Amino acid sequence: MALRDAMLEDPPHGMWLAAPFAPLDLADAAAWLRDQGLVDGTEVDEDPGPIRLHLTGSGIACAEGFDSDTRRYQEERMGRGSGPTVNIEHNSGPFQVAGDHAHQVQQVGASAEHLRDLITSIAELVHLAAPDADDLDTQQTAALAAAKDGAVDRPAIKRFATWVLAIVGKGASAALTPAVTAATNDMLHEAGRLAGHL
Repeated sequence: MALRDAMLEDPPHGMWLAAPFAPLDLADAAAWLRDQGLVDGTEVDEDPGPIRLHLTGSGIACAEGFDSDTRRYQEERMGRGSGPTVNIEHNSGPFQVAGDHAHQVQQVGASAEHLRDLITSIAELVHLAAPDADDLDTQQTAALAAAKDGAVDRPAIKRFATWVLAIVGKGASAALTPAVTAATNDMLHEAGRLAGHL
């Protein structure tokens, strides 16, 4: 419990989108890991997942071979990525060939809605760190306008990120700065992914 509480109080590990993880989040995560066969442990009726858990053989393989990246581990186990691969400049990945009248759907992980959620969360963090930042509404509005469905203005998103880091660097607490930095990096990464998929 002490290790769990210390992790929850550490912003890079205990927060997501500017909000701390709730105990139910941890219980749901433990249940998901159990359902994937990565952990096992003691369960009680009140919690959806194990309250005390340990890695299974699969969990150890995921931790050691995939640096605990469950998505990569599952993709490898399911054989995703096998078969034909197309290379376009520095990007590569599997592709599917279909005959006449075939229907294909491409699922893309990045979304403008998620990017806008990140921008809003970062603006809330800036408001917590520097409530007197008079330019916050203008900066947030410009960044949200840059994250339109079908078009992402990456330079505008970068300007917002630079402004955020400058404001937070002036007056944020030592505990809040890493959370803002991590959220800003996520926002820039998501903007890059989304722009690359358009």
